[in-house]
Amino acid sequence: MTEYLDKIFEKHRMNFLKLYKVSKDKKPILLFDVQEQQIYAYPYDEFKMEMSPKGQTVLENQYQKVLAGTHIVAFARDNEQRRLISSLIKIDQEEFDQIVVNEVATKPPNDNNLGLKIDNYRQAMELVEKMKAALPISASPNSDTKISLHKQGVRNLEQNLQIKDVLYMGDEAGICCHINPENSQNFLIVSLTQLIIDPLHPMVEEITVYQVKRTVQLTKENKQRKPKAITVRTKKNRKKKARAKKSSNR
Repeated sequence: MTEYLDKIFEKHRMNFLKLYKVSKDKKPILLFDVQEQQIYAYPYDEFKMEMSPKGQTVLENQYQKVLAGTHIVAFARDNEQRRLISSLIKIDQEEFDQIVVNEVATKPPNDNNLGLKIDNYRQAMELVEKMKAALPISASPNSDTKISLHKQGVRNLEQNLQIKDVLYMGDEAGICCHINPENSQNFLIVSLTQLIIDPLHPMVEEITVYQVKRTVQLTKENKQRKPKAITVRTKKNRKKKARAKKSSNR
């Protein structure tokens, strides 16, 4: 019954590893949400508090391997089917040390575009390097992203955001940006296509060309869902969201 969830850990293994490497100092619990197609990371103590006593015991045992630096604890959640499973993803230290977040996970031999169907890898990486040299870059979320982040508990998105880092997350997510909203504890990694770059920034035209091309390619590849943010946030925000939803249903 949960075979489709089991496959998530293998399919997104490299994305789990990349996200963990970005936030490894926090040693978070990672969670893949099936409906939102997003990976979240939560503080261990707060995640554990919402589990049943039996689940807490299992998590405690699993987390010992996280503290030892040998594994990542990852969950896959399907809200519609009301299913939640966990997995220990082993860290091969040599592989982990070599992971460069700005590189795609798989590089097929004799393939100039590294197997990508949506992005042009060379052009994408050139843009990543140019953006890195120009950091920080002012931007704001588009309307759809504001709604999405608002539902996740992220507020105060009217002001300009500062892109603090840029990384390449492969064909599925494309170029992503590390932002940290003002007065928020949320650490966000958002797809570049979800941001509106400051029109006065000297790179705005080049970035817009990438955004348009990627959107067109996504359409051609019959990608029905829009690019999603990969968000790292505290468990408290999820609690607030649940309480707000409960109140609105009364």
